[in-house]
Amino acid sequence: MKESIVIINNEKCLEANKQVYCENIEMKSIPEALGSFFDINLILRKGKINPVHKIEVIKTKLASNIISFILSILKKINNKNAKFLIIAITPYTFIAYLFLAIRKKKIFLYLRSDGLEEYKLILGKNFVWIYRFMLFIMCKRSTIFCVNDKIIKGRNYKLVLPSQLDSSWLENVKDSNLKEIKLLYVGRIKIEKGIFSFLDLLEKINLSSPYSLTLVGQGKKINNLPNNVSLLNPISKSSELIKIYDKHNITILPSFTEGHPQVLIESLARRRPIIIFNEIDFIKKNYQGVFISKRNADNLEKTIKYIIENYRAISKLMKENILPSKATFIKELAKQLAN
Repeated sequence: MKESIVIINNEKCLEANKQVYCENIEMKSIPEALGSFFDINLILRKGKINPVHKIEVIKTKLASNIISFILSILKKINNKNAKFLIIAITPYTFIAYLFLAIRKKKIFLYLRSDGLEEYKLILGKNFVWIYRFMLFIMCKRSTIFCVNDKIIKGRNYKLVLPSQLDSSWLENVKDSNLKEIKLLYVGRIKIEKGIFSFLDLLEKINLSSPYSLTLVGQGKKINNLPNNVSLLNPISKSSELIKIYDKHNITILPSFTEGHPQVLIESLARRRPIIIFNEIDFIKKNYQGVFISKRNADNLEKTIKYIIENYRAISKLMKENILPSKATFIKELAKQLAN
């Protein structure tokens, strides 16, 4: 009989035709993959979203409000052998933690991004204390998983490297067409993702070659996009996403805060150089093909020109990258959860 793991997250999901859909690929891939090792139950939130990824986990509870969220957790607490995996720190998951801690349940806390920086960007510096308080309390009785060593300091944690890469990402990598500069952004359309500041910078640069930008994602509405900027809906199939990367030659990751961004390793897998900004320079690690730009038009312009002028040499160096795989990530996570 498989051990029981209850995954709790603040993710808003949609239920339609007895199927559950989410926007974040991790809320689909992690529970589904862990299902090979454990009996998985999901507790998520109900919301109005664009259905992107169908979650193939039968035991999923969507809570419509905080009361039903708490009741869902209380029902699972009675399972003496269940372990609980909380993903991210939010007011909802904080309340879940309190109930679990009182009952002395086995709790795992998965921190996939820097919540402190996100609170600064979304709510302002005056509200950072809220996150600090929740983090302090939730670390008391949790086994902590982190995606990098910047997220949490002064506490023991287990480093994990999330990945969606399977063998298909590394097969049939095509050379890029450099007749036109084709920039690509894959991610949510949110302030903290830096996409709005990037669009402002893009209007100020002066490139000798024609260029375009494709945005793949959803979120806050963008009005009056320039003619050379197009917006596509999120893509759920990896085969289609691979085609999108292959049609472009430079990926842009303009986020102000990141943990272990999937877009970076996806772009490197397809040997497409990626530009990040100095706020998240630590995610470069030892990877070839990751370029750090200052958040100003002059430096961004120089970075793009350098990549295009040296593209073939950069692409050759990128073959040296050793990228994390989904299989390795899930095996390591499952091993830690079984302890």
